Amino acid sequence: MMVKISGEKVYSLMKFESGVHRVQRIPDTESQ
Repeated sequence: MMVKISGEKVYSLMKFESGVHRVQRIPDTESQ
């Protein structure tokens, strides 16, 4: 559940600020 919500939020933020949030969310995406 948390992953779904977090993923959607991160995706939205990445689309809008695909620079600041991306850097702060790198471990979450590169974790795979």
